[in-house]
Formats: sequence, C-alpha cells, structure tokens
Amino acid sequence: MVFEADARGQRAHDAMLRAASSPSSAPDAHSVLCSARELAEQLIAELFGREHALTTPGVRSGACLYELLALRHAACHVTRGDLRALAPCPEVNRSLSRLVAIIQGDFTSHALQASETHARALRAQLLTRIRNTQELRVRAQHLRSIAGLAEHALEQHWSDVLLPRLRSLAPMSRLAAAGPQRARALAACLEGFPYTRNYLQLTAAEISLLEQPLRPLALRAAERSALPAELRWEFERALAQLQAGHTSDATRKTAWPERTITFGGCGPLPVTGLLLHAFTGARVVLMDRDTRALAAAQAWVDALERLAVLELGAVRVCQGDVANLALTPQSPADAVLVASLVDAHAKQELARRWQRQPVSALLLLRAARGLCAELAYAPVATHAVSCAALPFCGESVPEHLVEPGEDSVLVRAPRAVLNTTELYCSLPLTAAEKRDLATLSLARSRAGDERQPLSQDP
Repeated sequence: MVFEADARGQRAHDAMLRAASSPSSAPDAHSVLCSARELAEQLIAELFGREHALTTPGVRSGACLYELLALRHAACHVTRGDLRALAPCPEVNRSLSRLVAIIQGDFTSHALQASETHARALRAQLLTRIRNTQELRVRAQHLRSIAGLAEHALEQHWSDVLLPRLRSLAPMSRLAAAGPQRARALAACLEGFPYTRNYLQLTAAEISLLEQPLRPLALRAAERSALPAELRWEFERALAQLQAGHTSDATRKTAWPERTITFGGCGPLPVTGLLLHAFTGARVVLMDRDTRALAAAQAWVDALERLAVLELGAVRVCQGDVANLALTPQSPADAVLVASLVDAHAKQELARRWQRQPVSALLLLRAARGLCAELAYAPVATHAVSCAALPFCGESVPEHLVEPGEDSVLVRAPRAVLNTTELYCSLPLTAAEKRDLATLSLARSRAGDERQPLSQDP
C-alpha cells in the first residue's frame, strides 16, 4: 500500500521526535507506559469507534475511520468489480491517509510529546488491544480488506487518467541508460500519481536486497534460540549438510540485463515491474490473472516503448496465477516478486511448489509487520515458508520497525514504505537431501513451534 501521510504532519512528528529524544526530556518507564496506554485508547477510538476504547479523553466527535470506510465499501459491488465508491475522492483520500499515518507512527493529532521509546510502547499497546479483543480483530480484518480494495481502485483510477496523456506525448530522442536516469524518465511519465516516491523507495530497497550477499538462515535467530539445546545442534547440523554444495548466489553473478524478473500480481498500474526494468535493465514479466488489469498493463508497456522509456521487448505481459508458477530449465526466471495484494494463501501455495523446483531462483514476498499487518495487508506465515529447500535469506524492513538486535540480512527501507519484503532462495535438492528435510521438521515439532514448515514430498 502506498497511501502517503500528510507531509506537514510528518514534519511535525519528526520535530517532536527530535525534541523528545534529548536527554533532558527522556521519560521514565512508568510515564512512557502510562502515556502509551492513554494514547492507544484514543487511537482505538479514532480507528474503530469510541465504544471500543477503554478511556476516551480528548477524543474528537464524528465517525471513526472504520465507519467511514465501511459505508463506502457497502456502496461497492465487489463481485462485479465495481469499486467506484472507494475510488480516490476527498473523503476516501483523507481516511486512508490518516490510516496510513497511524501505521507509520504519525500521532500528531493527539497531545503527546512522542519519543521513539513512546512510539514503540504505543505500537505494542495498540497491537495488544487489537489482537486480544475479538471485535477489534474482526474490524481490523475488515478494514484491511477495505484498504486492499481501495488500493486496487486507486491503481485503476490513475491508470485510466494517465494512459491517455502518455499516448499524446512525443517520444524521447533516445533511450535513457538503465539506472537512476531511466527511473527518472519513468517517474516523469507518472506525473500526477501521488505515490510515485513511495514506489521508488520500495523498489529501490528490494533491488538492494537482491544485491546483498545471500546467507541462508532457514530460521530467524529468535526461532533458533527457542529450540531446546539438544535439538539446536541437530538442526544446525542438518541445515549445514543440506546446503553444502549449493551455490545460492549464482543468480547475483549474472549481469542485470541478462536476468529475468517476474512480478506476480502486477495490477492495472504496474509501477513496480516498470521500475525494476528502469533501475536495472533486467527483463521483466508482468503477471496477473485479471484480464482487465493485464490489458491496462499491456497498454502501459506499449506506450512506454513508443516513448523510448522501455527497451523494446524487455517487458512483457503474461496472464496467470502466480500461485501456480512453476520454474523449469526451459522457462527460467532468476527472481519472482509477489505483490502485497496477492492473498496469503496464494503466496503459501507458491512457496509449497518452490520447495520442489528443479532450478535455483530467488523468491521475494511482500509482507507486513506490526500495525501494517493488522490494518493494511494480510500477514503471510513466511516463517513457516522457510526450510532447507527454500531458506530465508533476508528482508527489507521500514527503518522504524527494525527490532533491536535483528541479525538477519537486512535492508532498511525509508519510513514512508509500509511493506516488508522477505527474500528466499530456491535450492534444487536431490531426493536424498529432500529425505533429510524430515530432521528439520522433527526439530520444529519437538520444539512446539506453531509455524511448521510446509509439507515436502519424500
């Protein structure tokens, strides 16, 4: 999701953070907790309604964000694809911008001198209240669904607005070089679209992630430490054996223009896929199962090729369900990036297939943490995805959501980015190696880990 918080509010928030982080204003733990609890309840009222807040001092009157957006959603005919009630308009824009501002940590509408300590405590309080209250969980899930539909309506709206203008422009004199120059040329073609900067930052972080040295981890440090000592050694030994002899960074050694990246769930405004090509020069496949979205994506490719913003034939459109994507030596892809709005079941099904892939490739899943996972995007059980055949190798995380001591391969994305992006590497294991995957499954099951690895064929 790329709805952007109000710029003035963000600047005010940043100023408060700087002021509150000075030694003279450092709060004690008790005051931080009390302030966080009070503010969390005010935000619960703003998000879900007063009746759901335990205390409501200073809460503004009027409908909460949930009620405003639920009314808009009720006016849509989702089964027919009619999302006009959630298309960009002043009320929808204000509501979603405020929702995103809360997710990003902009609490300037409330009287609190927030420090980073306050912000972490507040996020924890909000998450606890939502997760431990049945009705709030239900409302949060519905709000998340509405936000996804609104994002689709936003993309369709701006695709319809911008395409006629593109067709009227004169072609560039020559194709810009891949990299920042070509990305700027593409951004110029998106003039008017309010979230170009967010896409630029998100895609740049993901490209940086692809360029990091790959370090297969299979489990994050916190999950490894949860294993009993006798199983931890067994787990690490099995992982080392299974990964021995597999070069997981082979695709990184290939020049970008020789690589193919598939973007699953491209939608009618395929900004991410276009930016992947613009920044790197890689060949890109735009994939979606929606025929209307694909028609719009193809129109974008045609228009940008005519303008000499894209290389001829470098970006192509393909209809299909990313959950069923299979890689073979005859139809390879060096990397596959799956969009945020692709549902969690499809992402897990793709991972299940990839555990049996006959070739090495990189898989990037856009996911979410914290409040973003509760209010914007459905979380994906990516910890369960990881196994020796598809080890977790790192992630891109918005800088304010990075946990202290996180040791995974990490790219810090700017605060305006909502998504995390998790990187996995498909390793083509032999039959004997696949049988040894049972060791990893046994270690997790004995440890009582709820996030079990996906099933494997013997």
